[in-house]
Amino acid sequence: MDAMTMRPTVVRLEGSVTTHDEIRHLLAEADCTTSRAPEQTTPSLWWGIRGAEGWEGVAAADTDGRTAFLRTILVRAGRRGQGFGARLVFAALEDLRGAGHEHAYLRAASTAPYFAAWGFERVSDRSVPAPWRRRGGPPGAEAAAWMRLSLARSVVRIRPARPADAAAIARIYNQGIEDRIATLETGLRTEADRMEWLRHRDPRYGVLVAETADEVVGWFSLNPFSVRQAYRFVADFSLYVERAWRGRGVGARLLDAGIRLARRHGFHKLVLTMLPENEAARHLYRRYGFEPVGVFHEQGWVDGRWRDTLVMERIL
Repeated sequence: MDAMTMRPTVVRLEGSVTTHDEIRHLLAEADCTTSRAPEQTTPSLWWGIRGAEGWEGVAAADTDGRTAFLRTILVRAGRRGQGFGARLVFAALEDLRGAGHEHAYLRAASTAPYFAAWGFERVSDRSVPAPWRRRGGPPGAEAAAWMRLSLARSVVRIRPARPADAAAIARIYNQGIEDRIATLETGLRTEADRMEWLRHRDPRYGVLVAETADEVVGWFSLNPFSVRQAYRFVADFSLYVERAWRGRGVGARLLDAGIRLARRHGFHKLVLTMLPENEAARHLYRRYGFEPVGVFHEQGWVDGRWRDTLVMERIL
């Protein structure tokens, strides 16, 4: 198998990281030595990502049993921007979550927006556990901010959609159509259809996706409410989650990011139309401040019967 076809793999590194010469070389390249050894009460966990040509990156975290400090995410020069960092972050955070840790902390300056996409939020120094506050932090730490991620839910990253996401968006959309819980649509979508949909959208009506290390598991889009100028500050939206990922917090992450996107684009109000029997969706929307404002009775004829739709809104 050659370098172009081998799938990079993230593994937990057993034993001392200093036994892995290639990993030590990576750390030395970045002037990030293993001398920042944690105290015995906070053991280090290490992850490496291996490609066809050897180790491509490394991640490290210290833990105190309940929380973790993500202290290193490093990808080999020349391999950055190819998804290696995302795989490392996802593997490390999912391992920590699976081990029962409640929160992960890190310090970030220029990389803060990247970690915000994974769900990390800025917190004050005094809210950080004392063992982590004593860490020296990364180069330029005086300009860095503390960030925290709740590990109560599965880890996903939210980012703007790209044309390459069209197949995944179509697949997830079709699941919602087939399941008859998210929409009155009945015609299935194709990758080509969604590709055109993405390419010809007004930039004001953004599309977001939720992804794991390498898989899109949900999407959100802002949509025009009306072509009339009076309604230019109102948008409706679509939100769909992959079947296997429903109930795992993906919808909440997408909705939260979508609300912030709508604010940035100058919208005053978001509206949605949903099927009243979708209790999980209604609970999510109520949690994010959407209020029901009415029901369209017998709004659509689907599968031989009339279906109602519920209208909800939120002033931003």
